[in-house]
Amino acid sequence: MKMNRLLITGILCAATIGGYAWISKSNEIKVDKNLTIKVTEGSLDALDHMEIENLLKVGANRFEKVVFSANGVLYEPTKYDELRGVGEDVLENLDVFRNHPYGRSLITTDNQLVMVKFNEKFPYASNESSVAVHIKNLQTGQVQKEESMISEINASNYIVNETLHEVAGAIYYVLCIHHEGKEKYFIYQVDTKKAQLNFVFDMELAYQTALLKSDQENLYFLEQLEDNTLNFKIWNAHTKTITEQEIPVNPDDQLTSAYPIDFILNEKYTIFAYSLAQGLKYCILDRNSLQWIDSFEWSHVDENFGVGLEWTMQKDQLYILENVHTSNERASFVSIYDLKGKKFLLKAQLPNLTLTSYQWARNEE
Repeated sequence: MKMNRLLITGILCAATIGGYAWISKSNEIKVDKNLTIKVTEGSLDALDHMEIENLLKVGANRFEKVVFSANGVLYEPTKYDELRGVGEDVLENLDVFRNHPYGRSLITTDNQLVMVKFNEKFPYASNESSVAVHIKNLQTGQVQKEESMISEINASNYIVNETLHEVAGAIYYVLCIHHEGKEKYFIYQVDTKKAQLNFVFDMELAYQTALLKSDQENLYFLEQLEDNTLNFKIWNAHTKTITEQEIPVNPDDQLTSAYPIDFILNEKYTIFAYSLAQGLKYCILDRNSLQWIDSFEWSHVDENFGVGLEWTMQKDQLYILENVHTSNERASFVSIYDLKGKKFLLKAQLPNLTLTSYQWARNEE
């Protein structure tokens, strides 16, 4: 009898082990780790201190970060929630993001992680125009959570977007609403000690705006006037006042009635990206002389398309990632443009990784 029990136990163990082996086998995913960048012009050496990142699914609930640099390709284990579309910044700080994993506004400073999010249930499931302010001390791990009521917003307003900006040593929360056919912006300073919002400024833009950027001193609001001309409203964090700067009309006939999909700036250049029939066109404005000094484009497709643009600027070099999708396919391209020499240092197509979009990262080594 004892021998029979041992035999049955052995069979069950073997079956169990076999079952685990089968499950493990079924969870395996064929992964191509021979990923290469197809260079059509220039050299990957132009990446220099910059890296390009994306994610690769390597198994059931297993992911790796793919890092392309001038030195080659690196694969690193990482965390990712495929259902919610969030990565390590959220999953390693669930005490901050719990109940707020989507569409978050986030800034990480040297010692704090700051998350601000407008009430997602407003106005249909809640009549409270409240904003959650969550602040985590990165040294102690302590999290402070508070809510601020925004009396300036009512149920008739449509929330367009919300962003966080670190300007002049402070953090500002900017909320944009659709108000009577126009867009209205509210600027609040985040009190990082009390996890509260303090109203600072509001303004209504003349016609259409969806673009907002910041630098160390200012917030830049780009508005399109009724005659299709462009105008900057510049809010200074020190004086808490607005100045205006008219953008000269671009002489390019292709851009007569076009509105830029994005812009980027530093102390020398303001660069606008326009969507044309076969790709994006980039137009460069000298910030001091307010003269158009250059433009360039790199066409990828022969039909209507959508594009996710991820770009950054380091001194005289512009780093561009275009995540392009048409009705039939998706593709990603990287280019590096020398603003001073007015030439491409790199044009290349990236491997087709579709889990997330490619992002720039800085190599600090």
